[in-house]
Amino acid sequence: MEIKITKTEKKGVMPPAEKLGFGSVFSDHMFIMDYTEEKGWYNARIVPASTVMRSPGFGVIRASGLS
Repeated sequence: MEIKITKTEKKGVMPPAEKLGFGSVFSDHMFIMDYTEEKGWYNARIVPASTVMRSPGFGVIRASGLS
C-alpha cells in the first residue's frame, strides 16, 4: 500500500522527554484513510494536523463521556 505524505509548513517544537505524555503532546501530522463497503480501506495519507471534524451523529461519543 502506498501512503501519500504531505509535510507541514509549520513545524512544532519537541518538548523535553519529561514533559511528554499521552493526550497532552500531539504530533504535527495525522494519519487519515478512507473506507467504503465497496472499496474497503483506501487513500492512505499522512497530512499536517488540523481540526478533526465530526458528524453530529457522533453524539453517542458525547453521551458515553468519551468526548
